[in-house]
Amino acid sequence: MSRALARLRATMDDPLLVRAGRGLVPTPRALALRERIGPLLREAEAALKPARQLDLATLARTFTLRTSDGFVENFGPRLIARAAREAPGARFRFALKADKDSAPLRDGSVDLDTGVVGAAAGPELRVRMLFRDRFVGVARAGHPLLDGEISAERYAAAATSACRAAARIGGR
Repeated sequence: MSRALARLRATMDDPLLVRAGRGLVPTPRALALRERIGPLLREAEAALKPARQLDLATLARTFTLRTSDGFVENFGPRLIARAAREAPGARFRFALKADKDSAPLRDGSVDLDTGVVGAAAGPELRVRMLFRDRFVGVARAGHPLLDGEISAERYAAAATSACRAAARIGGR
């Protein structure tokens, strides 16, 4: 270990680990490297390790899905029913998606995140389109937007309002 650490220190031109009391703590450079190299190491390990056949019947795991309430309402019952048949040991925990931050995926606190993916997702995250959705709007009778086709430009120029859930029910 000490020989490998010495080589890494020389290569990185940084001590990487420094004494703090009786232990060692990573330097800021080591922490930054861990953020960038960690996903690469996991990817390399996955590529080099022989793939195991997944046996859904014996899978025992809780999956955390960060979604909108609409996703849970539309897909939750079918997902849970299918899992009960094919992977009876699988459990699902649905967490409300309040923002587009992908950090919960990166730190492992979330297994699946649904929604619109931005450019900030990064190459370390696997992205797959589940479906296309349509954008639906509601307007009062006589609203100017109802006269003619609604383009993105006309919509953006119109006075609009939006609503969102501001609090969780049950104090959670």
